[in-house]
Amino acid sequence: MNNKEGETESLLEVHCLGGFRVWVDKRPLTHFYSQKTRALLAYLSVTVGQTQERSRLAGLLWPDYAEERARRNLSQTLTALRKDLGPAATWVQSSTRTISLANEAGLAVDVVGFERGLTAVRRHHHPDPLTCPTCTEMLQKTAVLYQGAFLDQFAVGDSSLFENWLVAQREQLAQQAIDAMTRLSNSYAAQQQPEAALETTQRLLSFFPWLESAHCQRMLLLAQQGQRAQALAQYDLLCNALMAELGVGPAPETDALYDRILAGEIERVEKRGGGKTAVFSAPQPNIPFHAPPLPPHFVGREAELQRIQHILQTHRQQAIYIAIAGMGGVGKTTFATYVAHQLKPRFADGVLWGNNKTSDVFNTLELWARAYGNDFNGISDLDSKAIAVRDMLADKHVLVVIDNVEDAALARPLLPHGERTVTLITTRNLDVAAALNATPISLTELEPTASQQLLRQIVGEARLMATPDEIVAAAKIGQLLHHLPLAVEIAAKRLLSRPRMRLADLAQRLEDMQQRLGLEIGDLAVRTSFQVSWEGLSAASKQIFAALSHFAGRPFLPQALAAVINQALWKTEDALYTLATLSLVAEDGEKRYRQHPLLADFATEKLAQSEKEQYEQQQRLIAYYLAFIQEVGTDYEQLEPEWEQITAVIHLAHQLQLPTQLLALADGLTPAWVARGHYNQARQAYRFALEAAQTLGDATQKEALILLRWGLACLEQNDYESAETHLTQSLKHYYMLEEEDGLVQTQTHLARMAIERGQYDKATDWLNNCKAILNISPNTQGLGDILFYEASIAFADGFRLDDADTLLAEAVSYYEVAKNYSGKIDVLRMQADIAAKRGDYAQAEILASVAIKISAEIQDQTQLATNLSALTTIYLGQGKLDQGLAIAQESLSILRRTGRKRIEGLVLRQLSVIYKRKGNYEKALTFMKQSLSIFLSHDLVLSQAFSYLGLAQLYRLMDKAEAAEKAKQAAYQLAIQLDNQSLLNRIQQEFP
Repeated sequence: MNNKEGETESLLEVHCLGGFRVWVDKRPLTHFYSQKTRALLAYLSVTVGQTQERSRLAGLLWPDYAEERARRNLSQTLTALRKDLGPAATWVQSSTRTISLANEAGLAVDVVGFERGLTAVRRHHHPDPLTCPTCTEMLQKTAVLYQGAFLDQFAVGDSSLFENWLVAQREQLAQQAIDAMTRLSNSYAAQQQPEAALETTQRLLSFFPWLESAHCQRMLLLAQQGQRAQALAQYDLLCNALMAELGVGPAPETDALYDRILAGEIERVEKRGGGKTAVFSAPQPNIPFHAPPLPPHFVGREAELQRIQHILQTHRQQAIYIAIAGMGGVGKTTFATYVAHQLKPRFADGVLWGNNKTSDVFNTLELWARAYGNDFNGISDLDSKAIAVRDMLADKHVLVVIDNVEDAALARPLLPHGERTVTLITTRNLDVAAALNATPISLTELEPTASQQLLRQIVGEARLMATPDEIVAAAKIGQLLHHLPLAVEIAAKRLLSRPRMRLADLAQRLEDMQQRLGLEIGDLAVRTSFQVSWEGLSAASKQIFAALSHFAGRPFLPQALAAVINQALWKTEDALYTLATLSLVAEDGEKRYRQHPLLADFATEKLAQSEKEQYEQQQRLIAYYLAFIQEVGTDYEQLEPEWEQITAVIHLAHQLQLPTQLLALADGLTPAWVARGHYNQARQAYRFALEAAQTLGDATQKEALILLRWGLACLEQNDYESAETHLTQSLKHYYMLEEEDGLVQTQTHLARMAIERGQYDKATDWLNNCKAILNISPNTQGLGDILFYEASIAFADGFRLDDADTLLAEAVSYYEVAKNYSGKIDVLRMQADIAAKRGDYAQAEILASVAIKISAEIQDQTQLATNLSALTTIYLGQGKLDQGLAIAQESLSILRRTGRKRIEGLVLRQLSVIYKRKGNYEKALTFMKQSLSIFLSHDLVLSQAFSYLGLAQLYRLMDKAEAAEKAKQAAYQLAIQLDNQSLLNRIQQEFP
């Protein structure tokens, strides 16, 4: 970077890992004007390349100051920082609104380099990440950058917001370091470099002595090197570290490893050609941790924490359910958050979090599934989705927190059953704990000493102890607020925002307020504290606080709130900073805010607007999300955090009877629903949209399109009955409209559904209707689909291979013109099936491999799994059972992550055939029954017939004649029902 022509910019190097250190032109910078100048430089360095609003930086570093004073302090600190940096001051760029650090050559920040290194490793393509030398080298260079905790021993005592940011960054970077060094040690082990692996685990433990997975890996590596005594000694080091750090013992798996080493069951591994050092199954990268940030002020609760530790130690090898019960404002969520952070190292597979009050159970299950790389959106009913997630968690060592449970029925689908799972539930109702069979831990008000400690942490020792009267007033504040932490914290923040207010004045105000409110004891303390804070707000802040009720405790972006109140974004952000300093709203991640549910209820009460004003705000909220959806387009990652709020906005538009907005929401969200598989939300929205369309005059075209989309969503979830209803209704509308594209699309989907159900005559009728239309008005996409489905019928109904081949060749030409990659993949797969049917397995493998490659390139997991299934069929045809088994298992793993049950049933049947040929009839029978169960639940009649035939074959091989006959008869009756002569002939040939 050049400062002026001919003048070269000084070098600036900032290290934040392992402490805060700065070099200018390779010379250490040891003097800074103040801790705030260090904090400002650290924050700008870590966020290099991002322009920071002055208002945000002022709020971050001086959250308890008035805005004008905080901005003045920031300007002074910026001037001091430039003076401290000397020749490197030009790296700091600023305007009247913003401050940033230039992101150019000559600036080196260790945190940025560390994160860039990890990104490079993630993006590197390789067949095996553990044996990839390039990845190993990049990991080694990246891991060296981690020299200790982020900003270790660094503190800004008068800024809780900066401390919150620091703690969150520290934990995130620590987890990334654990992931990187664990993978590096695994890579060394896989590459037969045990000394390097041991050195890496030792370095990992120097930073994280409690990390059980690293101790276990050292134990295994040492034992494999013949160092049995050192391996056993490592176990002792682990026990001491766990007890000192967490107050717990090793996990059962670690005890089992110790026993194996003690018994001499771990064989020595020599380095020799072709040999392979065993790799310990350490925690995988990106282990989910969904808990909110660590509370800045947490006091007391020692007895409750010890109780949880005791339960964990005495109830091993079984699912544990604990209910944290107490009144509103007693600190249940804060306590659960603190516990989650404390126990995080104990759970190798992470911490999941769900909120029953603000999140739909369906969405929570889907969020948890995605945390482990699964996509269960193809599963349409709650029970099945809950079972899928429960199965996913069955063998995981995970902590699950379900917050704000008011109804046991809403929590039950979220409960894991695995013997290594622990579930924490927060609730106001002990009956909920009993209904969920959870061990109750009652959370009551704080002890008076803890209540005073909380006041002291926020307000400061000096202020509480200023005079004897203030000491008495501090105790009285705690008594008046019944030592409830939420109430005490809000009152303390009120004091902090009013440096001249005496504690005695606040105590008197609280006492007067209680007499006015006349509430029952359970709500008294909290509502009194809320009311005092409310009355101290400016009129503008009151308006903004009340407007937060529109979000009902859900996370929201400042831009959304600014739109609701029709105010400039910077003003809204400044107001949110003010409310955050008073604990009336909390930051949620980097960009969003969230209100405590009790505060959200209080805000609703304070929404003292006319109906007209409230209606206008609600309309602006809907308009904001309409614009947001259009703005993000296909950037679906931006939509993910907003699904809960978007769902609420759809319901709001329906409630307010705003048909135009509802239709626009459905139109705008359809691509995202399809791409992300959010079919449950789509189906609900289409129901509302259809009602909206029917309220508009001359809305037949809109109704037809909505019904078409609704039917397709049902079809994707294998809900054939609903799909047929909606598609048939759509077809009637399109006939009335005489709209050819709609007629073709609808009937093509109906044909697809008929083929999936084995109803080939019906499918042919639908396709003939489409052809009659397209003969008049050609459409490349429509013609490609028709030809493909005709080929599907030719192949499945009588194996007319030449006909299918001809149709596919024509279909792919249309797909190429339309750039329909998914259609091209379908053609390749069927061509592979045809080649295999002809015995040309070499050609079949080539075609299936190309289909698999394209599926991976376009990241279509369903296509990938389907093509792997096709490759399994090819291996089966060649008698390559082991290769077929491996591919089928890979396909099944993908399908269980995506919830595509129909294809899963087909793969289960393939596995049954493989085990039958291997002579393992019991296992084959299990898989065939599983496939039949799926086909029965989804009304797939033809597939049911083939599974019944498979059962008949197995029972005959197992000498179970009666069961074989019963299964054969079931297959035969279904073949008659379908009028499938090919299947009837096959049954008669196999069972004469």
